[in-house]
Formats: sequence, structure tokens, C-alpha cells
Amino acid sequence: MGLMLQKFMCSMEDRIDVIPVDYCADALLMLLNQPLAHGEVVHISAGEENSVKFAEIDRAMAQALEQAPVGDKYAQVSYETLVK
Repeated sequence: MGLMLQKFMCSMEDRIDVIPVDYCADALLMLLNQPLAHGEVVHISAGEENSVKFAEIDRAMAQALEQAPVGDKYAQVSYETLVK
């Protein structure tokens, strides 16, 4: 949606914590065999030191698709502006 609108609520310099889905699946399988307290919450994440900037994701996607990055076309807007 952000690509079509060329608007994004985050800065391209903002960081996001993402992990590959296979890491998540492995963690879930490991947790199935662990005694957890009822209602315990477990976070599966890369952590702050391994978070990446949206601009880094943009460059990686561009390289994988053999296209130019699109981040410079985005305008950072507020939620109110985005939903107009």
C-alpha cells in the first residue's frame, strides 16, 4: 500500500525488528517443548542491535529485484494525512 500511495508514516531512517519466518518457526517448535507458566509471554525478535532501517530493506529489495531503490519517492506523513 505504501508503494502505491508513495506515502509512509515512518521515516526511511526508522528501524524495524524483523526476523526470517524460519527463525520464528524454529523458536515456536523449541517453545513447545519448554515448561512455560500459564499466560507467559515470549517475544521472538532480532533485538535492537540487529534491527534494520527501512532504507536498508529498500536497498536490499532493489538489489534482489535488480531495480532502483524507491525510498526517495516516499513522503513521510501523519496517520491523518495517510487516511485522507
